[in-house]
Amino acid sequence: MTKSVFITMPEKAGATKCEHYRTISLMSRLTKLIIHVLQKRIGGRTADEVAEEQYGFMPNKGTRKAIFLLRMLTERSIQTQKDLYMFS
Repeated sequence: MTKSVFITMPEKAGATKCEHYRTISLMSRLTKLIIHVLQKRIGGRTADEVAEEQYGFMPNKGTRKAIFLLRMLTERSIQTQKDLYMFS
């Protein structure tokens, strides 16, 4: 239960550099079950602390939706001739 096996898999055929590989971790079923339970418990307690504007690593909120909202805000600011300030 305390050991994981790390395997490197090439992202591109004929990869020769470390950047062209991705690493996956193989772990026991029991470890996966414990991690799943912990994620559910922690996620339930921290959901109220996350801002509505948070899109990274949130369920039902992906990059596409964030880009769509950013585009809509930009178009609206152009139509109303108002400045739009943003940061990341």
